[in-house]
Amino acid sequence: RWMDISELAQGIKPLNPDFVLFDACSMASVEALWEMRDATRYAIVSAAEIMIKGFPYRDIVSSLFTNWEDLSAVCSCFVSSYEKEQNMPHATVSLVDMSHLEGVANAVSKVLSSARKIERSWLNNVDSLQYYEGITNHVFYDLGDCMTRLATDSEALAEFESAMEQAVLWEGHTAEGYSDYNSSTFPIKRSSGLTVYITRHNFPVWTDEYAKTEWAKDVGMIQYYKTEK
Repeated sequence: RWMDISELAQGIKPLNPDFVLFDACSMASVEALWEMRDATRYAIVSAAEIMIKGFPYRDIVSSLFTNWEDLSAVCSCFVSSYEKEQNMPHATVSLVDMSHLEGVANAVSKVLSSARKIERSWLNNVDSLQYYEGITNHVFYDLGDCMTRLATDSEALAEFESAMEQAVLWEGHTAEGYSDYNSSTFPIKRSSGLTVYITRHNFPVWTDEYAKTEWAKDVGMIQYYKTEK
């Protein structure tokens, strides 16, 4: 009934696909993609929840088989189809070159290392970061927005931005996203194409489990310790 992301990666890798299109919510998670970095060459993923209609297969299937190397056109078609929707005009999508995720990971690690040397007061206002769901304590934050706000080393930030340009080949979104968690919309003002989780001290079980992920072990964790007033 369910499958761990690492198991999913193990199942996909022997097939050696040129790309995987995930018609599933929140698969732009950098932690999930890190597990699958060797499983496929490219990934088409969404940072937020995908509406019930999913991808516009009538319009994209032909391209997937005859011109699959232009996957950005598939992403563009996905966003355009939802921009025309009257009832649920909400979409986010990214085209990720999995071979460049290691560069992103290395750059994130450098940003985190430098940031730990200072007082990270912005974390007291962590929910001002771009998020992608309606959960009270968010679990999908924009990776780019987070690194920009967290970085104190300009060279480390520049390296991160360069790595993201190589890894995220295309990113697009509507003005708002929708979350079934609170049956409401949220604005999408900043979107790098990848999301990241920020651990909280009041959720120790989640933090312990997150620490076991390959991303946390290889790159590190962003931790949120709110100052009580």
